[in-house]
Amino acid sequence: MYSYTSTYDLNERLLNAVHSGNYDHTLSCLMQGAKASNISLTCGRTALGTAALIGDVELLELLIQSCEEPDLDIFRENRPNSSEIELDITPDGMDCLEWEDEFVADSDTDSLNGNDEHMKEEFTSLYYYYAKTFEITGSIVSRIESYFGGRASGKKQDPHTIDTRSMTPLHYAAACGHSECVRLLLEHGADANKIDSKGCTPLHVGSEYNEVTRLLLKFGANVNSKTFHMGDTPLHLALRTRCPMSAKIMLQSELIQINETNDNAETYLMCAIANEQYDIAMELIQRGARLNLQDKEGYTALYYAVVQNNISLTTSLLEHGARRITPHYLLHYCIANNMPEMLKLLLNRDTHLNSLFVRNQDGFEPISLAIVTHNYEMLQHMLNLAWIRGPSVLNLLRLTDNFLLAIQSAENIKNFINIARILLAYSDGTILRPPKSKHSINVLCCESNCNSALTKALTLNKLDIAEFLLKEGADLKQICHSAVNYLRNSLPMGCKEFFKLTIYMGFQYPFYKSLNTSSPDWTNTRCELEHELRFLCTRPLSLQMLTRNCIRWKLLHKFHHLTNSTVEFSCQQYRATITKSSLQQMIEQLEIPKCLQTYLIDFNDCDSIMRQKQM
Repeated sequence: MYSYTSTYDLNERLLNAVHSGNYDHTLSCLMQGAKASNISLTCGRTALGTAALIGDVELLELLIQSCEEPDLDIFRENRPNSSEIELDITPDGMDCLEWEDEFVADSDTDSLNGNDEHMKEEFTSLYYYYAKTFEITGSIVSRIESYFGGRASGKKQDPHTIDTRSMTPLHYAAACGHSECVRLLLEHGADANKIDSKGCTPLHVGSEYNEVTRLLLKFGANVNSKTFHMGDTPLHLALRTRCPMSAKIMLQSELIQINETNDNAETYLMCAIANEQYDIAMELIQRGARLNLQDKEGYTALYYAVVQNNISLTTSLLEHGARRITPHYLLHYCIANNMPEMLKLLLNRDTHLNSLFVRNQDGFEPISLAIVTHNYEMLQHMLNLAWIRGPSVLNLLRLTDNFLLAIQSAENIKNFINIARILLAYSDGTILRPPKSKHSINVLCCESNCNSALTKALTLNKLDIAEFLLKEGADLKQICHSAVNYLRNSLPMGCKEFFKLTIYMGFQYPFYKSLNTSSPDWTNTRCELEHELRFLCTRPLSLQMLTRNCIRWKLLHKFHHLTNSTVEFSCQQYRATITKSSLQQMIEQLEIPKCLQTYLIDFNDCDSIMRQKQM
């Protein structure tokens, strides 16, 4: 007898036997009539799918054979005759009934319609018994034929049945890299382009295995097939999982479309670069892949190469015609991520240095960004390249305004010195001179001198920077009187030392001749400061101080004369460096004692705000 329950148990036993790799138990289940293509109600797979999943070639071959040649002797032993369908239960009182009772009843309708009530009741019971029997029998036969492969009708099973996951045994074998199972299934007619519920073919799920990829392509797998969700091809997945050998095998296909994109408009070239498959990327470039296609984010292959900081790949892209797109802010990216070699490459390939004038979303040009991030090495390279191209390019970079930005963004005097010295080295001396115009993008004031570097430092209470600028040779005329009044009212730390230094350098402060006219709101500190200012401003400078000021003024005048002459700036001997200012280099060439050099350069007779903050 065959029943649904017993068949279900038998096929579950077959699945367990396959999963455990038990060949004898598997064969025993097949001999009893188990179906290898039956879909399990518990795991949703077939026995064939399970064998492919675990990679057991011997079991898989046995299961395929049971589907394709079910009449072999090894599968017929102990098999029940499924065509004989019996019923275990006969309704009570029906055992004694025979077929001829029905015929008698049909031939003698008068007796049924007559007085024999017992005969009428017996005929009615027989009618319902046979009706119920045919109904149950038809249901059983229908279920066996539709779900269990129709063994009763002699139909062959399909070894490549799609399970509840919409996967075939070939999908499982490919996904797990079982190349021999893949080969066996393909040789027995498996469809290499069958898709699952996500649109993945066996080539998609097996794209990270070299031999599996080679076999599937050999048996006609479509290398350009796309998934439903992201539109990825097998090559996209191979690149994303970083399987270069599989990718190269796919690229050897004559049907491959090297500019194919997915739903994000991502080309193979972009995908290869983004996933560090540089050999594949180089091959795509050599084969003529389109370089300037953009993905949905607007990025190109060049952008991904720069982000990966791959010099050779970026060079190859630029040589083959890759274009830079302004919103990518490639120079800004190099500065923010400390990629000096990449920055040099991009600038050297920029004929007109247009990229130096691109502003990012925050309004920073590359020069400005290098300043606020304190990346003085990249700043130096950009300015040096601009200087080589000519003074007209340097003028467009607005070094004075960028110097003010350096003062504003300086976190400490050490960082500022590195940036300031580079800006001073590539300026023509105007940064430390009194400004000729009051117009500036960074400073707004009613007085013409308020856009100077010294005034900017004073209004930001960065007196150590102001001291540094004075010692570098800043002209005292840069000091705005409104800034002096601000210092007198706010009294920031170090203002007394700063006033003393500027007086020693020859700056004339307005002072109160009598403190009786002072404001009653002054604090004791303000009163002490005013007393000190009046004392210093009425006291004549020493001969040493006058000599120092005269020497420094003469040297600075000579330096400014050189920078304004027709002599090329590259020939100047006194360009500022990270360690030395122009004035310091000129003083050192005077061949005077070290103590006098210190006196001229560092003003060692005055208290230093810079030294206090560095300590």
